[in-house]
Amino acid sequence: MRAQTLPAEELEILLVGPDQPVSAPWDEAWDAGVAAATGEYVQLVEPGATLPREALAKLYELGHRNLADLVIGKQSSPDPIEGASLVHGVRDKVTIHDFPLYEIVSSGQLFRKAFLDEQRLRCGSAGRPLAHQIFLLRSYFAAQIVSLLGDFVCYQAPARPVVPAVDALEHTAGLRELVEVVESRTHPNDLRLAVLRRIYRAELLGRIPPIQEGNDALLAELQRAATELFPAELTGALPAISRMRSDLLRATRLDALIELGRRAASVDAHATLSDLEWVDGKLELTLSAVLTQGTDGVPLGLLRRGGQYFVDPEFSAGLLDWEAGEVTKELSGFRVDITLRNAESGADWTVPAKLELHVDEGESAGDGTRCAVTFRGKATLDPERVAGKRVLPPGSWDLWVQVRMLGLDRRVRLGASSSDTLAAKLLPAALGRPAQVVIPFFTGGGGLSVDVGRHALGLAQALSHAHAIPGPGNGRRLELGLPVVSRRGSGSLPAQVVIRDDGSRATSVMLPARLESAGPRARLIADLGADSPGPLLRLRPGKWQVIGLLDGELGPEVPLGKLEVDQRSRAYLVGGDRIGLVTDLSRRAARAAIARPGLKRLGVRVVDRLPSNWRHRIRAAVQRARAAV
Repeated sequence: MRAQTLPAEELEILLVGPDQPVSAPWDEAWDAGVAAATGEYVQLVEPGATLPREALAKLYELGHRNLADLVIGKQSSPDPIEGASLVHGVRDKVTIHDFPLYEIVSSGQLFRKAFLDEQRLRCGSAGRPLAHQIFLLRSYFAAQIVSLLGDFVCYQAPARPVVPAVDALEHTAGLRELVEVVESRTHPNDLRLAVLRRIYRAELLGRIPPIQEGNDALLAELQRAATELFPAELTGALPAISRMRSDLLRATRLDALIELGRRAASVDAHATLSDLEWVDGKLELTLSAVLTQGTDGVPLGLLRRGGQYFVDPEFSAGLLDWEAGEVTKELSGFRVDITLRNAESGADWTVPAKLELHVDEGESAGDGTRCAVTFRGKATLDPERVAGKRVLPPGSWDLWVQVRMLGLDRRVRLGASSSDTLAAKLLPAALGRPAQVVIPFFTGGGGLSVDVGRHALGLAQALSHAHAIPGPGNGRRLELGLPVVSRRGSGSLPAQVVIRDDGSRATSVMLPARLESAGPRARLIADLGADSPGPLLRLRPGKWQVIGLLDGELGPEVPLGKLEVDQRSRAYLVGGDRIGLVTDLSRRAARAAIARPGLKRLGVRVVDRLPSNWRHRIRAAVQRARAAV
């Protein structure tokens, strides 16, 4: 907290109890802190949570500028965060009437102190079930302006401990209070139904404690809460499997409810990466995703009967009539999200993707047809913009696929069926200004990940089996093409080149070098001028080894090829073209003009002022250089 960029005189830190683990109730501590706070805005930071240095400054600036009662920032957490996908981009002013704030139940919001006092918003007694959600829901209904900051991680929540099953009576009391908040602040309209549906789905059906055979008292209490607190019309708008659970709960069918839960728990997601390719500095991914059921991984499909679709009857066999699983109207809501998640902090960012739903017909089943449900399409990972339109921070980032359909929500790592077939396409990249190293790789488990900023992988390791392409040289400059992805406009990376005696380490020269953008690929360039350390006069005529140090002087060596030195101490890469000074300068100018059009206009003006014989020579050389570039 003391490291925040917000000026110290504008930050007040209050340490309040309870002095207990994060799982302990903190409601009373929050209320005590709000009562004692004197600032314009207040925020609760849970034990174990951390805030990035700029978090408070960014949250406060957005809230103060919009006079917001409440500011919700993007969170990261080792655990899934409900409603996290809604907090993306920046929204200056929303309310619960035009944005589904009720779906966001995370912690770490910034509240205007006067707003809390005027509305008398407090959490109340410690340990009360669903107390935080009750407080948030009351705040959402009361707020006139809510701002969302979703392009910057503002709050890193701690890992949640495993919470024992809730007491049914206490949980029901919390549900009753939630429902009272909704009904006292809404009329019978779509908003009321939407909020109640979320509570019913997530806080009753989704949070039922593990049910054991013979626990009739527990089931009876939950069944009573479902029928007394929530109108039956909510059930019809639920997704298929949630609707099945609701029907069984309301009918007090314990054994069937347990079996349905077992079948749903056996459903997993499976995602396959079939191709990947760097295109203009972006990683294009071709993939498919499907839900599977059981240990043998059979795809969870549908049954088409006439113009209607139903959950595969085998899924509900013996529990409900198969017609209870109609999903025709749900098909348009089936979706897949691709996220890039930091393996350490839990921060995640949505990767733009376009996956289409394919319902492929298979064998006949009675008077219907079984259908396989598959998502197929592409995702585009742009390391320079995926993190809230910012460059991806250093670290190791994992690709995840989240499949949402039928009331199920399953996440799985994105991997290839055979990573060996795609390994050759996992080229490292140097992107951005300043340039940053980005290395896609497959983990030991076959999942696709991206290392950013040499967090765990370096260029030398990524290029250990690659081949450098000797470029043209004029005897005083080394240029090698490397299989490193780049994008025009990206900055350069510092490196070193070692020229070593071919067959001995007795004589060597280390030269400063740089990895420069050259269109879709990068070039390693080292100038052999008089200002280079270790005079080239020490290099006898003959052939020498060229070694690259791409991750610092102490990093691993990368063999780059051979260098041939002539009697006049001019050095040329073996296999590269030998060109004159004018041709070399022209090619470099042509590349610079392509990357920076302003230089082209300046160069034209300079050449126009030269003598005619030089103008003709340079223009001819530039034309040849453009063809070579």
